Amino acid sequence: MIELSVTPYTDELLKALRNQGMRINNFGFTPPKLPEDITEMDSTDLMSLFSLMTEYNTFLLMQIAFAKIDEERLNKVLEKAEAKYLIEAPKGETVAKTRAKILLDPEIEKLADAAAVAGHYRVLIENMQKGVEESTKVASREITRRNNNFNSNNRFTT
Repeated sequence: MIELSVTPYTDELLKALRNQGMRINNFGFTPPKLPEDITEMDSTDLMSLFSLMTEYNTFLLMQIAFAKIDEERLNKVLEKAEAKYLIEAPKGETVAKTRAKILLDPEIEKLADAAAVAGHYRVLIENMQKGVEESTKVASREITRRNNNFNSNNRFTT
């Protein structure tokens, strides 16, 4: 099972959404993948694949939302820590020296690393989601093609 990746902060948001009655699920099966030749699938399997891909796409969109929230929150925490450092700088110390101290501070570095990881995670999930979305479109086009073929073969002639 693939579970939503949440931090303590986004876990609280997830609980709030579920308490409001929103159905937010983990993805309980292997992510779907297009076969090499989608035209060989029977219609039932194709519809099943389309449904799974749509559900997986929705799951990834939710994951992106959580990743954005985490990234924004971590960047805000980092910004506040840096601002505190600047405010508490000794009188007469140059801004350049204070900024250099900020860069070398281990706690600030941890916060910056966490914010960077959150941003990188978001980018990776966004790229995965784009791929799943494109694959879903391929399945949708095949369904449409079959439907159009069926309709053109079953027209009444007068």
